[in-house]
Amino acid sequence: MMRKRIKNQIIKMVIAVIMVSGLVGWQFEFVWTGLTSNIYLNMTIVGMFLFGIVLAFRSALSLKNEVIALNALTEAYDDIRMGAEREADEPYWRHYRCLEPGIVFHRPRLLGHVFDLTYEKMMRARKLQLSIGTMQSLMQELNSKLADDRSMLNYVTGLLVFLGLIGTFIGLMGMVSSVGGIIGGIANMDGGDSTEAFKKLITDLQGPLVGMATGFSSSLFGLFGSLTLGLLGRFLNLATGVLRSGLEGWLAAVSEIESDEADNEHALKLQEKMAAALDEANLRARKANETLDRLAMLTAHSVKAQAEQVKKFAELSEALSQGKPLEASAGEAGASPPSTERLEALTEALDNRIASSFSDLSRAMESAFLGFADVLRVSELSRARREQTAGERRVEGGAS
Repeated sequence: MMRKRIKNQIIKMVIAVIMVSGLVGWQFEFVWTGLTSNIYLNMTIVGMFLFGIVLAFRSALSLKNEVIALNALTEAYDDIRMGAEREADEPYWRHYRCLEPGIVFHRPRLLGHVFDLTYEKMMRARKLQLSIGTMQSLMQELNSKLADDRSMLNYVTGLLVFLGLIGTFIGLMGMVSSVGGIIGGIANMDGGDSTEAFKKLITDLQGPLVGMATGFSSSLFGLFGSLTLGLLGRFLNLATGVLRSGLEGWLAAVSEIESDEADNEHALKLQEKMAAALDEANLRARKANETLDRLAMLTAHSVKAQAEQVKKFAELSEALSQGKPLEASAGEAGASPPSTERLEALTEALDNRIASSFSDLSRAMESAFLGFADVLRVSELSRARREQTAGERRVEGGAS
């Protein structure tokens, strides 16, 4: 597609040159008369005009190698990106290319650094990731190369105008000096033969007319050559614009594909991390529930044990208050014969049991609180990661 569009611009350039050649052939006598009025200056203008035509066609024809290099770069990228899928469908797809004729190209002149950078990066990393800044710098370098390539043609175009103006000034100076000589001759003319004076006046008028011919012919050739080279430069700009737009479109597509793949990979990793965090949160929540169940069992057991101890303590206190024998109260309680030391030991054991129950209860509650704190921390980290990812995508969207 690019080669066809560039070829159309080259055809337009050829048509423009043919039209100029036809116009020169049609008015050859007029052109030859203008050339002979000042052969050296006018031939210089014509030579510079032909040199500009050669420059324009050389730049236009060299775009073929640039397009082939860009197509090779695109094909290499497609092979790297789609190679695995093609090998799965057809293992010998690379060997089939040996049956196709090879296309040889030289190192591109305009795409030189862009081609080397992207191709080396693809071959080294087996992928191509370009940021917006890198793509802009590559396009800026290509624009500078295109401007340098057109600078010589623009210089020749301006030089033709300059040479035409020089011819105009030379003709005007010759005309002014001749007119001055004629006026001086008329002033010095005596009252002799009027016929001889008239012939001399006509002879002297040839100088100003030759000067006018020099000025007009040089200006005409310079301006006409500049106009023609400007038209060829316009067609050349359109041809190079096709190459520039093709490279810019491919770089934009590559950047979009790589950014989408990177976003998908980043989203997949983020989903995996979130899933692992949720699994960990569920595990901690389950452990917290188990801790709460164990806490409830310990609380019930502690309350039951405390009730039994309080009941025994109440029975012993009642027996002592009623003045019953310690042996009888001990027999009713089903325990060994109590004494004051026994009663104190029982009271101390009751206090220790109550303290131990409260200690177990506090540890269980602390473990449950830690479990819930871990769940809240994991949830907060997941929310922060989602907000960070959303912020990065908004920044990338604003930069693009």
